[in-house]
Amino acid sequence: MTIREVFDYNIGDIFQTSSYAYQQPPNADTKTVINKYFSANNDTVFYVFFHEFYITQFNPYPQPHLDYSFGTDTIHTFYTDLDSSILFYIEDYRYDSLLANYGNAFEYDTIIENSVSMCNILTNGFLCSIGDYVEPDSYTYIYGKGTGLVSVYANIGGSIQAIDTRLIYFKKDTAECGTFDLTDFSKITNAKENFNVYPNPAGSVVRLKLNESNECVITIYDVNSHPVLSETKLFNEVIIDISFLPAGVYFVKITGKGICKTEKFIKAE
Repeated sequence: MTIREVFDYNIGDIFQTSSYAYQQPPNADTKTVINKYFSANNDTVFYVFFHEFYITQFNPYPQPHLDYSFGTDTIHTFYTDLDSSILFYIEDYRYDSLLANYGNAFEYDTIIENSVSMCNILTNGFLCSIGDYVEPDSYTYIYGKGTGLVSVYANIGGSIQAIDTRLIYFKKDTAECGTFDLTDFSKITNAKENFNVYPNPAGSVVRLKLNESNECVITIYDVNSHPVLSETKLFNEVIIDISFLPAGVYFVKITGKGICKTEKFIKAE
């Protein structure tokens, strides 16, 4: 696969990853694409992501529990040399770089397969072992078509893994895969920002209102935590068409600069 194929995102796409490193407590890292544009020669693509995350830390006092920390920011990134192989993306782990730096003291295998855990998307990547053949440093990078990095694993000197990060959920256009971690991101919300949803119950439309204009990603989830709508709008008040939704209970989540809130509403018959 090419770098272009791997990092082919659309506005509104959502990607959530989690770290499974040894003894790593619950965590999630969610990125939503809010802007996309290309260079003049079409060889570089630029993205803006709204980024939200949480991490936890074990605290034994006064009773054993997890302390949660939440955060949001905006990430600007780019990918260039788009028509090159994804195997050339990380220069240090290119086969020719490894050969130049380590001679014969490494092993390298490429991987291309349809990922069962990620709804059979096409994946491409590599596994390499460097150094001592008894306890080498091992690295595995797997990329998905249109989903970016699917998994990265690093084991240093045969010890317990240092890195084990995996894509656990993605939504691209109408396709989605995995289970979205809905841990309460509203804890990071600016308390001064009011978010109203009405009418509730709603009919064919629902209105969202903020106390000031903000560019937000609007996502509606059903009771099973599955996203059923996602779009980006700059608004103070906006009308969302929900006529296509069956009657039931839903959650609408908005994420933007200084705000991340979720409200429940009912879609009437």
